[in-house]
Amino acid sequence: MAPPLEEMTILLNLAIAGDMRGIEKQAAYLGQLNQQYIPFANKLTELAKGFEEQELLALVQHYMPNNEIVFSVT
Repeated sequence: MAPPLEEMTILLNLAIAGDMRGIEKQAAYLGQLNQQYIPFANKLTELAKGFEEQELLALVQHYMPNNEIVFSVT
């Protein structure tokens, strides 16, 4: 089960930036947020630790609601 749009948007922006440490931190947060997110969070962590940026980005984009791409400006 994938997290809600707000969390997915954070992950997408981290993936686009290539921020693997940020992905790992967000994955840990998601696992604590809801047990249902643990398998998804574990996959994110695995990809981030392997520096598999393209696979990580594809995974996050796949789970975006309606494959929606949302960019936030910080």
